[in-house]
Amino acid sequence: SITAAFGGVTGATNYTASTSPVFTETVTQGTVLLNLTAKTYGTRGNAFTFAALLTPSESTATFAPNQSVVTFYDGATAIGSAKPITITAAQGGLELWTSTLTVSNLTVGSHTITAQYSDINYSPATSNAQTVVVGNASGVTWSAPAAITYGTALSATWLCRGPYHDGSAPPQR
Repeated sequence: SITAAFGGVTGATNYTASTSPVFTETVTQGTVLLNLTAKTYGTRGNAFTFAALLTPSESTATFAPNQSVVTFYDGATAIGSAKPITITAAQGGLELWTSTLTVSNLTVGSHTITAQYSDINYSPATSNAQTVVVGNASGVTWSAPAAITYGTALSATWLCRGPYHDGSAPPQR
């Protein structure tokens, strides 16, 4: 609620004090859309960079996310956060805002990565999800076979039945 008050003036010309009617100004939070991009496949120990592009509801020229943060999640677990920065035209950008996070400690398996934006002046926003698959550094996984007793005949389970593991032979020359 906004009002204007005038205290009045006395002298050669008298003006009486007055107060304006109440003006109600409604201020709503702006909105931001997040678009998440990510390296979606790699091996354990690789660096994975996640980038959240912010698209504000108002002009990027007036967008000022000075109290904002983008938090990146692996499922429900926060893995880091970053403040938005702008990529100016002089830097080859289009005055866009982005937040990036690089991690190299993702475990082997599939990860669902999202980003969440928060700022006192803007509504919270959640990005699209990116599935990131992390493999073993060697690329080979091996499960130890069950032990066998000395003297037990080896079966096809234990032996390769041919030059190829499916039992087929190589082509003849």
